[in-house]
Amino acid sequence: MLTSSEIVEKYPDIDVNTTKAFVRDGKIFINTTLAEVTDPLHEFTHIILGVLKANPELSKNYEQLMYIVSKTEEGKRKIQKLRDIYTEASEMDLMEEAFVDLFSRHIMGELKPGFDNLFTSVDKYIKDATKIIFNNPIEDLGSFYGSSI
Repeated sequence: MLTSSEIVEKYPDIDVNTTKAFVRDGKIFINTTLAEVTDPLHEFTHIILGVLKANPELSKNYEQLMYIVSKTEEGKRKIQKLRDIYTEASEMDLMEEAFVDLFSRHIMGELKPGFDNLFTSVDKYIKDATKIIFNNPIEDLGSFYGSSI
């Protein structure tokens, strides 16, 4: 956890006016000046998705997650908002950012009722990734993340 001033000093390429948290070399950095409660989970979910993407046995899981989120109404809306902000981002990057945002908001109980159905089908894919990251299966994601799914 770093303040905006500390981030400017150590990571001058990071825009501390808009960046709440970021991942660098597999570590999560939180901008304590701006961060909200969902931001650490948001960045951690990027790491989990990175494991899925990089592992040949699990890369199809990553693609499935991106497909699932891109086909929901909430996902489509989020992707369009992100497309307007990140004009240079690839479609896959936009889908991942939408997934991460929606998943972290889901864990924190911030999504409207009904959208949680998306994450019932996602549960298995996330558990597969945590087995690799922690070399140990996490059977109850709600307990692991500190909220109920």
